[in-house]
This record gives sequence, structure tokens and C-alpha cells, in this order.
Amino acid sequence: MYLGNGLFLIALVTHIFRFNRSVPGGATSMGMLAASVITTMMGILLSFVISWLLIVIMVPGLFHAGVAGKTLTGAPASTIGQHTHGLIFMILMSITAGNFAVGLFASLIFPFTLKLNQTKEEVKPGEFNPTSGKESPNRTGS
Repeated sequence: MYLGNGLFLIALVTHIFRFNRSVPGGATSMGMLAASVITTMMGILLSFVISWLLIVIMVPGLFHAGVAGKTLTGAPASTIGQHTHGLIFMILMSITAGNFAVGLFASLIFPFTLKLNQTKEEVKPGEFNPTSGKESPNRTGS
């Protein structure tokens, strides 16, 4: 289960590196942070949907009465004792909690370590363009 969290970390770090190189002069730290958090949320949603579809397809008897065809053997006594003895719960919690923790770790560490000179960023709070590092036009009309 945790192999998927590690692969998610590698994919997210690769995305952060590519996003930084795609912008001439490098992306801003806050732009990379925003892009990596959005990518984390999209990745969690995508992996949740794919895993749920695979569980429905690969576990025979999941929605029938009794024990399903695939169960977790040797599970601790504290696991849920329904159709799969907690296997689905463990997989889906690893997807959500594990990928969320790994994604936020990468989102907080890598954007600020990739930016070589953070003192030259001239971005006002609330007004930033994540790709160029320059101020966005003021939309209030003043």
C-alpha cells in the first residue's frame, strides 16, 4: 500500500521540477506551491476513483451478503470485520491520508528549495501571477 504513496511522491516532485522549468526564469515560490497543492488534490481524487473502480472489478462478491471472495488474512482484531475484513478501508485511507501527507510534504519543501534567489521576487500579497512572477493587473479599476 505504501508503495503507491512513494510513487505519488515521485510523480509530484517530477511535476514540481517540470513546472519550474516550464516558466522562463523559473516560477515563483508561491506559484509552485499553488500548482503542487492543486496537483496533490487532483492526484488524490484520481487515485481514489481508479482504486475504487479496481476494487469493484477485482473483488468478487463485494456487494453480496457474506464474506467477499478476497479478504485480508491475518488482520489485527481492531479492523472492520465486514466483507473484506478492513481491506477496502485500509486501501482508501492510504490513498486519502497517505497521499495527502506526502503531497503536502512535497508541496511545502520543494517549491522553496527549487527557487535559487527568493529575495528578488516582487510579489504583493494577494496579487500574483504564478507563472511569470510579476504583478497581475489590478482588477478593482483603481
